[in-house]
Amino acid sequence: MKFRTGSYANVASTLALVVALGGTSYAAVAIAKNSVGSPQIINNSVKSADVKNGNLMAVDFRAGELPAGARGPAGPTGAIGATGATGAAGSARAYARVTPETPSLLRAKGFTAVRRAATGVYCLTLPGVDLTQVVPITAVDYRWTADPEGNATAMWDESPPCNAGEIGVHTDRIPVPYGPAAESNTVAFTVMVP
Repeated sequence: MKFRTGSYANVASTLALVVALGGTSYAAVAIAKNSVGSPQIINNSVKSADVKNGNLMAVDFRAGELPAGARGPAGPTGAIGATGATGAAGSARAYARVTPETPSLLRAKGFTAVRRAATGVYCLTLPGVDLTQVVPITAVDYRWTADPEGNATAMWDESPPCNAGEIGVHTDRIPVPYGPAAESNTVAFTVMVP
């Protein structure tokens, strides 16, 4: 039996064909376990299909990429102060923001009506509160009053021309240069009953 000796070109091309066809298999077998890491992975080459479901955590995503979950239940009431006492439920008994034009109540709780009894004197109706046992707190609403000098006052008036069950508030403007205050119907204010 006679064998033909292959030329270098035939041997080289056959070897190249074997390597090309079997190269992938060889690479899969030849790579050691845990030898591929971040340096070997081309940026942006890993896709969703390449990652096993449930393997990524929230920290693996940028802020805003994941939708927010449902709001959880309210936590327990926190402690106040060094004694560990908890705060009482509720807030102020009554409050209202009063605009001077009509006048009218805005963002009110407890107060049911407001009227102007005289220039710069407002009477606010507050049913169900013993007004002999409370001291209202008043403040000028400078955003509404729009006085760049801040020359306005609003104060609780113990003896205004108001009826029983009403709280009186007196508003003034102080002229520039500073002089005696004068009653004004253009001062907005907030009143609160603790």
